Amino acid sequence: MRFPQLLIDVDEYYSQLTKLMSKNDCHLFFDTNIISQMYRLNSAARNEFYYWLNSLGTRAHVPNWAIHEYSNRFLTEKTSDYLGELAKLSSLPKTLEEITNFLKMYVDECLLVNPKYRDNKEVLFTELETITTNLRVISNALGSNEIQKVKLKVHQEMVEKFQAIALDSKIVNLLENFGMYYSFRYEHKYPPGFKDSNKEYNSAGDLLLWQEILQYSKEQEIKKVVLVTRDMKKDFVYAPKQIKENGIVKSNSQNKIKIADERLVDEFRSVVGTETFYIINFQQLVGVLSKSSSSQYRNLSVSVQIDPYFVSQTADKGNCELDSLEETSELVDSSEIPHEENMDTTSSISQIETGTVAIEQEITTKREMFDDYSQEALADKKFTLDEGNKLHAIISDLRSHNWPTQNFAVEKLYSISVNDFEITERVRNSFFVLGRNVYQSACGNAFKAISLIDTLPSFLSNIEQHILRKSFLDGALYEVYFNHDNEYRKDGCRGDYLRSLESCLEQEEYSDSLEFINKRLKPLLDAYICYPPLYDKEVIVSLSGKVDDVGFSDCFVVNRLEIDGKKSDYKGFRLALPCFVNIGHLKKTLSQLFAIDQRFITIKGLPDDIIKEHSPIYFDYSPSS
Repeated sequence: MRFPQLLIDVDEYYSQLTKLMSKNDCHLFFDTNIISQMYRLNSAARNEFYYWLNSLGTRAHVPNWAIHEYSNRFLTEKTSDYLGELAKLSSLPKTLEEITNFLKMYVDECLLVNPKYRDNKEVLFTELETITTNLRVISNALGSNEIQKVKLKVHQEMVEKFQAIALDSKIVNLLENFGMYYSFRYEHKYPPGFKDSNKEYNSAGDLLLWQEILQYSKEQEIKKVVLVTRDMKKDFVYAPKQIKENGIVKSNSQNKIKIADERLVDEFRSVVGTETFYIINFQQLVGVLSKSSSSQYRNLSVSVQIDPYFVSQTADKGNCELDSLEETSELVDSSEIPHEENMDTTSSISQIETGTVAIEQEITTKREMFDDYSQEALADKKFTLDEGNKLHAIISDLRSHNWPTQNFAVEKLYSISVNDFEITERVRNSFFVLGRNVYQSACGNAFKAISLIDTLPSFLSNIEQHILRKSFLDGALYEVYFNHDNEYRKDGCRGDYLRSLESCLEQEEYSDSLEFINKRLKPLLDAYICYPPLYDKEVIVSLSGKVDDVGFSDCFVVNRLEIDGKKSDYKGFRLALPCFVNIGHLKKTLSQLFAIDQRFITIKGLPDDIIKEHSPIYFDYSPSS
């Protein structure tokens, strides 16, 4: 048995996990709470999950005990427990009404610190009553009958999706002689499930589920297993004391990553013969899927970031960082901010004042002075970050590839206090790299970065200095076409949110940004399949192949892909272009890969019946093809 690990390399861990999950001999088992999670997702997010689940084929499994636990909830009509927030919504108006009545009874003017209410406390009560009225309308926005219909629909979906992958375990056989075995493990705190020993109901549920996994893996000679759960219980997993991230060793006090208890790994080894056993939660699973194809799992990715269950897991960390932010709230080093003694520390980035830099002639001079960016900024990974620079701290967090960290970093952009910037080359390069990393985070499905990019014109309008607005936009544009080595993305651009960037480029104010990116792309237009922003001509996508049976009826198997007459090696796009797509999804994916508006894409070469029936289009990524 291995001792608990002190240090874990986060990047290496997720790299190994991603590779493992893509292997055909790796099997995934789903805990009961993954079934219940389906109730909490909208239809778009559920369909993305089901798409991935179907792709696993015979590698996906649901233990019998998990179905038993869910069945008990369903048959006793307790699936509403999965949607506890709905009950909170319905109770909010009454709760606020009670608070309002209490305040009317209790409050004197001397208690009110806000001048708005101190002069007339009735204003406070009127506003509370208005909020209560609006809440009452909102609380009735969802119909109870409609909610029940959706719940039944989700149940039917799960019957269709999960029944086929349910284990045929002999639960009765597992229960034989289970009493002494169960008592011994729990008495000696041996995982899993000993934390449930005092539960009145289902105290041995986790242990039975674990025994099912071991039994099935042994019988089927499965050597690589990933257990997907929503709860990372202390009698299943543990958090190493330290983590290594981007080459830096730091404390794991916030439990940023938890891994399978070494005693479970050892038991898996003793039964199966290998130590390849992982436990991940639903959020980690979706993170892995998002990295494989961000656009394909976008709704699912956003859902796990805003789900109150997962948000609560990072609440303490967020509060801690907010506290420290209040103490040091400069966007750049103080040496780079002129007139520091006049700084208004309550000003946000949305209130930046330009001072003398606002003079149009000086802005023009600055544009000419900084016609381009440093090689370190263009090759993003070479850009050195200064730990004492608060803008660089945001960039560092955006590079974390961790959604909670990235989302909080975006929040800092709206809250960090600053009065002015001296337009230096370093500051301009920093804003360029910031734009790159915000856009990169959006493409990685960090939902607050998505929100910022979706409303980019509004965000940029709050930064007074044009030269910095341009630098941010230039960086975002550059990220679409060039990787962190400053090389053109020949294996596919990041056109996910190019339309949002183009909404800025359509403004005369940002003509210099359009000129910047066009100058960078011009030498590449003949060598690569490459289209500049605002491209508005028809793009012909020609597919060659034949209708064949690849596990699907009437499936079109592609053997050649051409874009405007240029042959494209589609195998280079395998991370973004899945094996099976329909024509609508293919257009969307190609739009992102080549950074072109899908309205201008015309696909040719497909038989009429394939188009009419929305039949699958198959891209074969096997080595021999």
